[in-house]
Amino acid sequence: MKRLFVISLFLLVCQTAFAQSNDKAGIVVFPSFVFSSDSSVNESSRNHFLFDFRSGYINDAGLYFGVLFTSMTGNGSNYSVNQTTLGNSFGYFLGNFGAILSLHLTAKRKEKSLAQTVTLSEGIGFQFDFLYLVPLSSWFSLDLILSYRNINFDKQQISGGNLQAVSQNTSNFSPFLGFLIHF
Repeated sequence: MKRLFVISLFLLVCQTAFAQSNDKAGIVVFPSFVFSSDSSVNESSRNHFLFDFRSGYINDAGLYFGVLFTSMTGNGSNYSVNQTTLGNSFGYFLGNFGAILSLHLTAKRKEKSLAQTVTLSEGIGFQFDFLYLVPLSSWFSLDLILSYRNINFDKQQISGGNLQAVSQNTSNFSPFLGFLIHF
């Protein structure tokens, strides 16, 4: 998986170096975020903040190649969670619409409660994003994103104990708000 990430990053750099200069092709950076809060009868409110940072290249045909870094933090009165992922992204943009498939090649998650700390590692998964861009200038757009993410973790460690093989899955469906900067 790490080889795939390195190869994709190399191709991205090479393609950028040979890019034609026109309005459609170019390097793009687009961070996006979502904040959510929920509560239940048994626990006080919990807050979650998800942040996606994408960087890549869109070619003349609208094909996108890039990388994605994701960070999720959450907390409540007896609970906290931190998760990070890193992977490659491939997509297509047509007009104001875009679709991106990201492959999370590495993911880690730590959940803390009053009783224990659970660390999940060796996570891999995918994310599918559907974007609508609201152009505010020739180089800056507001992004409205619907995102589905699915990560499967293969290793688990509970409260500093032995590392165990598991198959634990996390998934979420979220709307994101962000912006795109086109260089």
